[in-house]
Amino acid sequence: MRRVPSTVGGLVGALLLFLSSCVSGKDENVNGDVTPTRVSSLSIVEERRQTIGLLLSFYGMLSKEFGVGEWEPLKVQAQVEESLRMNCPVGYSSEYYALAVAGPLAPENWDAALARMEALAKPLGFGPARKDPSGRNGGRSAFFTRRDGARIEIGYKTNSFIRIETGCAKGEVYEGWPAGTEAVPERLRTTGRHEDGNPTETWAPYSPPGSPSAAPTSSFVRTQTKGKE
Repeated sequence: MRRVPSTVGGLVGALLLFLSSCVSGKDENVNGDVTPTRVSSLSIVEERRQTIGLLLSFYGMLSKEFGVGEWEPLKVQAQVEESLRMNCPVGYSSEYYALAVAGPLAPENWDAALARMEALAKPLGFGPARKDPSGRNGGRSAFFTRRDGARIEIGYKTNSFIRIETGCAKGEVYEGWPAGTEAVPERLRTTGRHEDGNPTETWAPYSPPGSPSAAPTSSFVRTQTKGKE
C-alpha cells in the first residue's frame, strides 16, 4: 500500500497552487467568483453532511479500486473553510471540505478514476468531469460542477487531493457545527476549521456512512431574483 510522505502540509500547499494554475479561465463556474442561478433546498448542515459523505465515498473508491493507498489527514491546513468563491444570496452560504491526501493516481488510470467519480457524483446533480487539457508539470486536474455552484476538484502530482465546495445552502457558515460531521472517521479528525488544529476542533459523535444521520441527499431550486421569475 502506498504511503503519503510525512510532509503533508507542504505537499497540500503545492497541490492547491497546482490546482489553481491548471484551471481554465473560460468557465465562470470553474475559475473566479461564481453567482449561481440556483440555490440548494438543503440547509447548510444537510449540505455539510452530503458533501462529507460524497468525499468519503471518493476516498474509499480510489483506495480500493485505483491503489492510491491510505488517505492521510491534513495536519497544518484547515480541513474545512468558508468558500469565498461563491456569491451566495443573503441568508445562504457555502463551505468547502478537503480532509486528506493520498498517493498519486497512475496516469493510465486517470480517465477510469474520473468515470467512477462521475458515477458517484451524478445522483447528487453533478455534471461530467471537465479536465485540464494541459497536464502541465507532470500532474493532472479535473472539475465537476453543479448548477447551485457546488464544485468537486481532484488533482494529482506527487499526491492525490480532492476538495468539494457545497452549493449555496440556507444558513450561515458553520451554522449548527458540528452537526453534519458524523461520518468523518476518527483518524481523519485533525485540524477541522482551524489551521494547525488550534484551537482543537469539536466533531459530532461518529456515525458510519450510510446510516440515517449520514445519508446524502440532493436537491436545489432556482434562485429568485427580484423582478424576475
